[in-house]
Amino acid sequence: IKFFVGNSLFMINLKNWKCYKSFGNFVKNNFISPQIRGGIYFGIGMEFKNSFSFEKIFIKKFHHILSKNKDPVLNFGATIGLSLIVMKKIKDPAKSFSFDLICNAISSDLISGIGFSLSIGLMFLGSFTIFLLKKISTLIHETEHEKIEKTLILSLALLFYKKKEQSEIIFIKFFREKDPILRNASILIQSLAYVETGNFKIAKKFLKILTNDSNNDVKKASVIGIGFVFYSQFELVKNIFRQLLDHYNPYVRYAVCFGIAISMGNKKNKKGIEFLKKLTEDPVDFVRAAGFISLGMIFFHQKDSYEKTKIKRFLKEKLNNKNDSNFSRFGIMIGYSLIEFLRDNEKFRNKNINFKEENILAIFLFIQHWSWLPFLSFILM
Repeated sequence: IKFFVGNSLFMINLKNWKCYKSFGNFVKNNFISPQIRGGIYFGIGMEFKNSFSFEKIFIKKFHHILSKNKDPVLNFGATIGLSLIVMKKIKDPAKSFSFDLICNAISSDLISGIGFSLSIGLMFLGSFTIFLLKKISTLIHETEHEKIEKTLILSLALLFYKKKEQSEIIFIKFFREKDPILRNASILIQSLAYVETGNFKIAKKFLKILTNDSNNDVKKASVIGIGFVFYSQFELVKNIFRQLLDHYNPYVRYAVCFGIAISMGNKKNKKGIEFLKKLTEDPVDFVRAAGFISLGMIFFHQKDSYEKTKIKRFLKEKLNNKNDSNFSRFGIMIGYSLIEFLRDNEKFRNKNINFKEENILAIFLFIQHWSWLPFLSFILM
């Protein structure tokens, strides 16, 4: 909770330039909770990705924290902050002090390890090399924590962003593995490799996996993967999602929620909203939660409109239902928060990636909150 408080403090004061000096002094204060400081550093990295004039000062500060600090939450925030600031900027990872510092600390503890693991993929988004593949593969086999292994998988997927040809070999290798985490990795890799390509061959491959694989996480990833492949092209996959709305497996229905939202890509579609409203009535609470969050994702960053007002009213009515489960109510609150959020267009942009890429990256990491709740904050990228 303190981590989210720190992150929120930074985002609330985003446009108040007088606060930046105060934040610098604030995070140096050892009397302030390290969890709050970690949240602030996370926010700094998200907002000043490769475009802030003081970026070298922050990099130096992050290096100092990661070399000396032992608090896992502060390490997590500082690591993600550092990786976002240097995103796609390091040309040779073998000679990078930041990369070396992170790789040597991955096994320190679970929370820090998750931050360190994810930061590799963030730093080298879409920059697949044999060196990085071998390094991450070695770390995957050496780690004893399942959550760290799963996060390293996310990093691996980020390396293959829009690398269609290179992803084919690694897909075949990983999908033959008995470990479902590695099979799941193969789908995540191809989801980002073929993002917004509208490739029906990949969609058919994912649907075949959905039918044949017994693991729920693999099934879930395959359906969400279709959403990424058809990012902003909902009409092309509308019939696929319609057929999956009543699937017997709740994990598949959960994935359908996010698949619909991702394939809509901030474009309002009456049929898509109709599908999601149906899923908010699902008998399983985590499916309902996903439906509510997905409705929020569709109207995230959108200006006020008649449709947006209707969905806000719909979510308010659902929130007043005291008999619903906490899980479902959590989804309603996240969904409503996304709809209410409207950022000023004046925003620091990452020099190395465009708005659409940034949005895809934010959604990809945001929906991983199923495994690690702090990933919720990535939607603010």
